[in-house]
Amino acid sequence: ILVDPATDKLLGCHLLGPDTPELIQVMAACMMAGATKTNLDDTFAVHPTMAEELVLFRKPSEIVEGERQAPDPLAG
Repeated sequence: ILVDPATDKLLGCHLLGPDTPELIQVMAACMMAGATKTNLDDTFAVHPTMAEELVLFRKPSEIVEGERQAPDPLAG
């Protein structure tokens, strides 16, 4: 989940796996509604479901400041 740290707004989501089509629709709806990461954190997770993972991501794995460029795959 990509979050703007200044506004807490959801910016994007990358998912991989067999149930991701169902999950990405939920994230798309949240993003279109202007949901924030705090909104996800405050949501009760229904267990056991794949969607509970979307509201259980609590801490950032990486904080990126400024602009980044994708690495050149042809660079040695």
